[in-house]
Amino acid sequence: MKKVWKSHRKGRAGTYVEWYDDAGRRRCKYFSPQFKSLIEGYITRKFVELNSDVRPVGSLIAMDLETMTEEYIHKLKADRLASSTVNEIERVLKDFAEVTKVHTSDKITPARVTKFRGYLGEIISKRTKRKLTKDTVNKYMRYVKAFLNWGKEMKYTSPDLKVLKVDGSAKQGHILSDNEIGELLQACANPLWRMRVLLALCTGLRRSDIENLKVRDVNVELKTVTIIDQKTGKVTNHQPLPDDIMPVIHEYLCSEVKEGQVKLFATTFTKQWEKIRTRAKLEHVTFHDLRRTFVSRQADAGVSPKALQEMLNHSSIDTTMKHYIRTGDTEKRKGVNKLKVQSWIDHATSSSMSKKSSSNSDNT
Repeated sequence: MKKVWKSHRKGRAGTYVEWYDDAGRRRCKYFSPQFKSLIEGYITRKFVELNSDVRPVGSLIAMDLETMTEEYIHKLKADRLASSTVNEIERVLKDFAEVTKVHTSDKITPARVTKFRGYLGEIISKRTKRKLTKDTVNKYMRYVKAFLNWGKEMKYTSPDLKVLKVDGSAKQGHILSDNEIGELLQACANPLWRMRVLLALCTGLRRSDIENLKVRDVNVELKTVTIIDQKTGKVTNHQPLPDDIMPVIHEYLCSEVKEGQVKLFATTFTKQWEKIRTRAKLEHVTFHDLRRTFVSRQADAGVSPKALQEMLNHSSIDTTMKHYIRTGDTEKRKGVNKLKVQSWIDHATSSSMSKKSSSNSDNT
């Protein structure tokens, strides 16, 4: 059986993990002091790897859950995930450990995962003093699912673990008509809000994407707006802009954007949106409905679902098809008007008259 051990070098802080490979050569991996917590996990994994020939097929590495969580969080940071998201994931995983009462990864079972899903809303509601929506619960469960899937790859957790979603009520949303869009734009007295609404209607961008746009992200010459993923900081798309909006954008950049300004909007998203909806008599409309309206109009215009998926920056086309593509009333009316209703009525009328005429002749 091959061994794995720790060693230290004189004059250098940190720890070396050492072992002999299959050829008998001495190997090592250095861990600086800041990654001290990852050493035990690495030793366990390396020991199992070196002695895999005597390890039962399908057996799991009983990794300490706290160490496993630290290793996973380190991976997320190495992947350059946004610090706010990493902190949120770390908090959820700590809640997971507290609820399930699990100390080692091999003890995580489907029943414990289901138990955590049931208690999740209650736990976080107590801490944040606000009730969690089903969508938020599902978001946190996606964090747990990603954590467990990573654990499966590392042989820490069982491959049979499944994370089920909380069933939520389907969101129909609202597709704005041309008149409603006109009323909404008219209610935007502030040029900044008018530009926000136009960008949402013409690009389908989320509210967070619009709020984080920088002046440099808008390319007037190419007529595009660059979308940057807020979690990874990477460019995900160059969204095309319609020709008709370009004069409005050019005027906005000249009149509202000051020299040296970084963000496209100098103010933040405030309760002004509520006043705009009230003035337009569209209290039931949410800002996300502007995104739905964009998608619905594009689908009616014949844009392919695959193109819409890329424009909406969805990882799966199923999300686009299920939650966003809805045929508008105009397109539905075109469809029903193609039905040959008059032909049916004429046929029924002529048949009725024929039968009546035949009946009268029989009576005579």
